[in-house]
Amino acid sequence: MYQKYSAALPLDRQERIFKDFGIELSKQNMANWIIKTSELWLEPFFERLKRELLKETFIQADENPLRVLTKDGKDSNSKSYMWLYKSGSFGKKIVLYEYTPSRSGKNAKKFLEGFKGFLQTDDYSGYNSVENVTRVGCFAHARRYYTIGLVLYMGCI
Repeated sequence: MYQKYSAALPLDRQERIFKDFGIELSKQNMANWIIKTSELWLEPFFERLKRELLKETFIQADENPLRVLTKDGKDSNSKSYMWLYKSGSFGKKIVLYEYTPSRSGKNAKKFLEGFKGFLQTDDYSGYNSVENVTRVGCFAHARRYYTIGLVLYMGCI
């Protein structure tokens, strides 16, 4: 796993390196090890971090589109989303990512179920479905409108 994720060494290249040393180890075998390790160790760790994150009083959230090659017949040009959830500056330092095939607000609602506090996001309406939170805006987004308005007012455009 270290070679794949930290050293960016693909499994097929690792397979060839092992073969050079006389070790028959297929990339399918290594891929299965990664899957099993993720199920046994990383998923419980993620869930523990998520429980801790939901205890915080302030969470920042954002979603970003990405393209994913899938086997489920979904067009490879269609958008999927990676959602980011981050604790605030004063609590525990937790950052979690969640992949979803859609941008539906149901994703944020499900992930943040049980959270009570301040949720800082952009103005995407999908976050409106999250219950028991106080939505707070993002100064970076607010500044854009202020700067554009000021530039227009000053006659710079």
